[in-house]
Parts: sequence; C-alpha cells; structure tokens
Amino acid sequence: MKELLLLLQRVLEKEIEIYDEFLNLANLKNKVLIEQNIEKLDTITKKEEEKILELKIYEEKREEIIKKIKEKIGLKEGAKLEDILKETGEKCEDLIEIRDKLKSKILEVKGLNDENMKMIENTLSIINKTMKTLGELTKTGKSYTKEGKVEKTGEETRTFDTEV
Repeated sequence: MKELLLLLQRVLEKEIEIYDEFLNLANLKNKVLIEQNIEKLDTITKKEEEKILELKIYEEKREEIIKKIKEKIGLKEGAKLEDILKETGEKCEDLIEIRDKLKSKILEVKGLNDENMKMIENTLSIINKTMKTLGELTKTGKSYTKEGKVEKTGEETRTFDTEV
C-alpha cells in the first residue's frame, strides 16, 4: 500500500510541475495578447497543447493508482484522498499538502486563462465592430455602365459579410 501511495505522490508532483509550466505559458500568453503578437500566440498555444497531452498521461496514471488503492481497501468510486488515508491508516501529510498545492496551481492557471479568454473575446468584439462599420461604409447601391457612367442599381453591395 505504501508503494502505491508513494507512486501517487510522485504522479501528483509531476502534475504540479506541468501546471507550473502551464502557469508560465499562461503568463506569457497574457503578455503576447497585450502585444497582439499572433505568431508568438500560435507558438504558445502549440506548447500548451503538448502540455495538455502530457498532463493527460499523468492524470490517467493517477486515476489508475487511485483505483488500485480503492480496490485494495474496498472503497467506493466517490471516495476522496482523506477517505483513502483514513482507511489505510497512513499518515501522509505530504500527500495532502501536494494535493492542496495542485488544487491551488489549477485554480491559478484557470484564473489566468479566464483573463486571457476575456482579452481574446474583447479583441474579437472590436474586430467584429470594425468589420461591421467597414461593411456599412461600402454599401453603395451603385454600379458602372459600359460607358463608365454611374448607375444606381438599388442593390446594396457588401464587401464584408461575416463575423470573425
């Protein structure tokens, strides 16, 4: 049992490392969004995708370890870490501390991602308003005849028709 708990601890520590990297990327993304540097934003997004795949592997490992522990001690699916530790009789303050640190990192990354998402939404809103304004300015309802004279057609033409 102790081996499984130590393995769980190592997996949680690795998840914290990955979330630290996510946090660094989210901070960098924040700066890049302010600078409006699309190329750097694309690079950061690709790195985030790589980290997501790496994190998925560790989450699966964590779930597998927890499932084994629960099976060994006969706990239900919804049991929490505290329940597991009570049943095993193990005193693992380190494990609880690591879990709390992981929760904190996740919330920190989420907060920064929410802020970044808001900046992206605001930028898209500005772009859409600009596109709409440009579309309104290009409504002419006029065309040219073969002779080069302006002819009112009664139809409105639109250069831009879609939202970004």
